[in-house]
Amino acid sequence: MRLMKEIGRIVPVHYQEPLRRGYAAWEPVSTDFLTDLRGALKGGAAGWCFHNGGQRTKPDEQPRRSFDLRSKRLLDRLDEEEMKVVNSVNSVLLDHQSQP
Repeated sequence: MRLMKEIGRIVPVHYQEPLRRGYAAWEPVSTDFLTDLRGALKGGAAGWCFHNGGQRTKPDEQPRRSFDLRSKRLLDRLDEEEMKVVNSVNSVLLDHQSQP
């Protein structure tokens, strides 16, 4: 961001789908997501995506989270780690706004 300001060309990007639970063998925890969010904020990203989806290791990919909301709403499909993120995002945003 600093270099972009120096050359007078600021073009923020949407930081999208960096990691998610249920996609591969590595299961990020809430601190991984929140560290990612802080990095996007610090870097001046235009947006950040809390990516979630199906469990790729299961035949029916349940819970499919945001892909299929016919039987349950999204917040009812998130696991404990994902809910920690949901419950912490506001404080991360407020902390970021209070920094000079």
